[in-house]
Amino acid sequence: METKNERLTPFMAVPPGAIVKNEMAERKISQTKFAEMLHIQKSHLSDILKGKRSISSIADKIEEVLGIPARTLVKMQASYEYDKKVIEERGIQEIMAQNELEDYNKSFDIKTAISRLGIDKKKGFVYTLSLLKDMLSLPCAARMEMNYTHSFFRKSERTGTDDRMIATWVLLAKYSARKMTASGRYDKGKIKELTSKLVRIFNENINVINRVQAVMSDYGIKFCVVPKVDRASINGYCFLEKGVPSIIITMRYNMIDHVAFDTMHELGHVLLHLNEDNDEMINIDGQDYSSKEKEADKFASSSIIPDSVWATSPAVKMNSFIIQRDYSKWANEKGIHKWIVLGRVSHDTGICIFKGDESRKVG
Repeated sequence: METKNERLTPFMAVPPGAIVKNEMAERKISQTKFAEMLHIQKSHLSDILKGKRSISSIADKIEEVLGIPARTLVKMQASYEYDKKVIEERGIQEIMAQNELEDYNKSFDIKTAISRLGIDKKKGFVYTLSLLKDMLSLPCAARMEMNYTHSFFRKSERTGTDDRMIATWVLLAKYSARKMTASGRYDKGKIKELTSKLVRIFNENINVINRVQAVMSDYGIKFCVVPKVDRASINGYCFLEKGVPSIIITMRYNMIDHVAFDTMHELGHVLLHLNEDNDEMINIDGQDYSSKEKEADKFASSSIIPDSVWATSPAVKMNSFIIQRDYSKWANEKGIHKWIVLGRVSHDTGICIFKGDESRKVG
């Protein structure tokens, strides 16, 4: 049931004078003639018809001439004035929201965020701002500072160091992670057990992302994929919030060795470096590869292929064809996915020229 407070305000306020003007047209009464009939100046009447003056003062006279009830005209005038005020306030709110969005845009890319979140910007700035604040848990724009000093973050060293775009992706990553729940309880003592299950998934390379997400959840860790944004060549990210770790990767490359390494790298950070809520660190300077990043790399490499196993890998000439042939054979003998082995070779030696095949894609 509609109440007085549920009255919708139109986007355009219509003055009661418009009704009178229509009635005049129907009766073929000119403004000059009608002004004479009301005993007022033509300019006065013109202002009333346009809504520039209140019709209430001559409502009784209009009722006498046209038969439109004065109380109706007075009521319409009150509604018109109310609508004008609300529309004016709405316009001010739109301007304020637009300004605040521009302030946020200094810290992260609004256009990319709106697009990724599926926000219909045609609904106005107030609507857009409200959804962005809610979905991304944004602080006040004036106080928003993306401080990554204490974050653990894996970023490509080659390209993509635009701070705003990195910040944009991080906000989207946190939004995706916060929508998730982990079924189990996180326990650092069970990471070794989790690692064993993850490595098996990577080597099997079947329904990898869904299986990793499920097993991570069982061990109290949120895991998801958030595609990269322009000018932010990020591979993975992790953070701790309310005691629950989250790992997000971009899957920039649809390759099992990349996904395995990036995932285990972030798991290394979770185990070794995330100790308090809101712990996170983003290393934007790709040339400064910190000791913590090296520790996470070491964890990933030794978890995916134990050092004791890697020590038995074949010694071959530095020839890409021979390396691929012999290491693929060795991988098969050890029950390790050949591209995880070849990926390790590429990482350790810098030799990346191997003949690709479909088996490298993430299953």
